[in-house]
Amino acid sequence: MTRRARGARTDPDPLLRLARMHGIQLSYTRVGGRRVTATRQALLAALHALGAPVEAMGDVPDALRERSQELSRSVVEPVTLAWDGRLPDAVEVRLPEGLARGPVEVSLEVEDGEVMRWA
Repeated sequence: MTRRARGARTDPDPLLRLARMHGIQLSYTRVGGRRVTATRQALLAALHALGAPVEAMGDVPDALRERSQELSRSVVEPVTLAWDGRLPDAVEVRLPEGLARGPVEVSLEVEDGEVMRWA
């Protein structure tokens, strides 16, 4: 089971879902406020560069299934970025159904060896 932030959305488009599952930003705002959305070709190229087994749209369903299985076996992402020494506001934790109902204790070892704990 994945605990998801309230209001988080699941994209119905398999390519967009796969891109999000790999941490790819789907759009950005340029200087001047203009919104730029990644093309499908750019998303496929980014996914391929990240090691996803996709070269064409027909590869997306299998890659999505593979990524879902991969994430279900992993409690957290192997790397989480922190800018200027500040921890991120949230880290997604995936737990088996039975463990997701009770309190969870989390510890994080940062690059310099410091260990932080939350309950």
